[in-house]
Amino acid sequence: MSWFLLALALLSAESKPGAFSGQVRDASSGQPLPGVNVVVLGTELGAATDEIGRYRIQGLPPGEYSVEVSMIGYATKALTRVEAIPGRTVFLDFKLQAQAVGVEGVTVRPSYFSKDPAVTASDVKLTYHEIRTHPEGYNVARTVASLPGVAAGFDFSSDIIVRGGAPDENLTIIDNLPVPYPVHFPAIGGGFGQASIVSVETLEEVGFSPGGYAARYGGKLSSLMDITLRDGNKDRFEASFDLNMSAVGASVEGPIGAKFNYMANYRKSFLEIVDLVSDIGDVVPSYDDIYLRLAYSPSLTHKIWVFGIQTFDRMSIPGGSNGAVDPMEFSGNQTIGGANWRMLLGDVGFSTLTLGGTNLRNDISAADSITDETSFIFEPHEIHLYLKEAVTLAPAQGHEIQFGVTGGYSDVRHEYFAIEDTMPDGSVIPTRGDTTKGSWYTGGGYAQYVYSPWSWLRLTPGVRVSYNTLTEEFGVEPRGGIALKPFFSTTLNLSFGIYHQLNDFSTHINHDGLLSKRAIHYIAGIEQMLRDDLKLSFEGYYKQLDNLIFYNETDSSYSNQGTGQAYGLELFVQKKMGKCFHGQASYSLAFSERENPSDGIYDADWDIRHMVTLIGGVKFLKHFETSVKYSYASPKPWTPFDLDDAWLNPETNQWVVSRVEDRNSGRLPAYSRLDFQISHTSYTKSGIAITGFFNLQNVLNHANVLNYGFGEDDDAKLILVPWKQFAFMPVGGVTIKF
Repeated sequence: MSWFLLALALLSAESKPGAFSGQVRDASSGQPLPGVNVVVLGTELGAATDEIGRYRIQGLPPGEYSVEVSMIGYATKALTRVEAIPGRTVFLDFKLQAQAVGVEGVTVRPSYFSKDPAVTASDVKLTYHEIRTHPEGYNVARTVASLPGVAAGFDFSSDIIVRGGAPDENLTIIDNLPVPYPVHFPAIGGGFGQASIVSVETLEEVGFSPGGYAARYGGKLSSLMDITLRDGNKDRFEASFDLNMSAVGASVEGPIGAKFNYMANYRKSFLEIVDLVSDIGDVVPSYDDIYLRLAYSPSLTHKIWVFGIQTFDRMSIPGGSNGAVDPMEFSGNQTIGGANWRMLLGDVGFSTLTLGGTNLRNDISAADSITDETSFIFEPHEIHLYLKEAVTLAPAQGHEIQFGVTGGYSDVRHEYFAIEDTMPDGSVIPTRGDTTKGSWYTGGGYAQYVYSPWSWLRLTPGVRVSYNTLTEEFGVEPRGGIALKPFFSTTLNLSFGIYHQLNDFSTHINHDGLLSKRAIHYIAGIEQMLRDDLKLSFEGYYKQLDNLIFYNETDSSYSNQGTGQAYGLELFVQKKMGKCFHGQASYSLAFSERENPSDGIYDADWDIRHMVTLIGGVKFLKHFETSVKYSYASPKPWTPFDLDDAWLNPETNQWVVSRVEDRNSGRLPAYSRLDFQISHTSYTKSGIAITGFFNLQNVLNHANVLNYGFGEDDDAKLILVPWKQFAFMPVGGVTIKF
């Protein structure tokens, strides 16, 4: 490792200075703001925005900086970890929130922590500059999984489990477009994806809310991840190459004339090579994705941009591995595309029209390990189209109105075939094959009012209404909150909201009369600014769940008799990067239960009682940085099997387990993982930025168990075999920008 870092260090030399440029707008009205002060902290460099809100700061030596933006009548904003690259312009656009002019004698302090004004519950925004330096910054979802109340599904997954909810209960928005499957290798219905379909190099910002999100979003019960993609470089052609443990990728971007800019990115999975270093297992997924974006700004009042993502997934599962009896093959692809048109509405607001959709097609098949005949086929095909018009108005200071209408169309076709099979309890399921297909329309609207009559009070009443032809439901979802600021550095938050989500599409299509599941959120919290760049937050929540699907094995019927609840407390301390240190610490205490007529009350599948995440990073010797991440999750529920009476069926050569214990009455081992990373950034005289890193994952080589499968001991007796996750793994990578 030492020779690798030394070679990078030798590349450091006196280089051309870099520059920052961009535009500052009012967050509510979208209007450009002239006369805003933009300052690079720790230097004497800065600029004021011109009459159309634009600025440019030149002469920046290569390295990382914090940028502060301030104007009387607006909350001062600071952005950390912005990299100045030799001979290049880095574009930084800002949106400032209006606020009452400070009381005489009170010092206005910069905000390092952005927040959606329509949300009073916890709401975190991560910029590209912060994500790329995260220990797992190659994957957006795994970066978010470091936040309180959020857990990763498993090591090689982009699942997130939020406040005891299932992975399919999380809403993902990409450039205003809802994307039901934002991962490679998605499980139909949501969750269990291997990697995010969004490359970090294409990001501008990621907003995340673990609950209580605003009325303009809907369709999911638990959380919101709102991903904003960035424009291509408006100044010059730019290219980059990136290699990490997830994928190898390349991107190009630049202007086309004065009004167009573009970005293109290609990635290919890197796990095949990682498998040569650390034995991942018998299953090594392979994927590719292509991203294209084109933006057009004909004037200050209009902007049009389109984007597209195409994915290709492939995976082979040998027989007898990862729970598969027969060899399985997976191939699939997704096509995602969206178009946005943003228009300023005079000097009081703006509107955004969004049109787009997603097209998913998978092919999963298995062949009998003895006869080589097809034993299983599952071919899902889903098309989802969306149309949305969103308007934000700021008619006067302290008043912001958000409203909009939405529409959509879905067409689903799931083809399924399976040969006769013997279940663990000895029962035999005959050969079956069917096709589930259906289409439906959705529509609705929302209205949200953000009222801030004084600097110490903010009210956010709102409502969302929706209708779908699949279940023929008309839903009304009132939401709202209150934020009190009794002291300059202290904020008290209360919020409430109702959320609906369709259950599994196939279940709704095949069984009439089933309703969408529902969650009611109650959230209370306190935020304390300990310093400008250091925040402490404490939040409690309670989620009431009803209309969950219950399957009655006695008469093979479906109903909405399932209910549940989730509640917990979360503590979060976050330190933004200052001169040399950044870090965060979170602890979550959570309980998640479900209830139905068959199982009674039981721990939910994702009932993880205790979660701890610690992250710290230190910069040293100017361009070196080292970081450490530790994650702990208490044992996850698991339904144990009674193996004492197990017997081997000679006809099927499969083990039969005579009895299954109560649902989720057991627990898997606790999860514990320590990661260490060191990186170095060098800048050449010609303007090339090279960042190399060396990462040690699971340093303590803790055996984290995903689940248990069946196996045999030396005496041919049935035993449980743990499915282990990543062992100790050294990984190196590099990012080159030129």
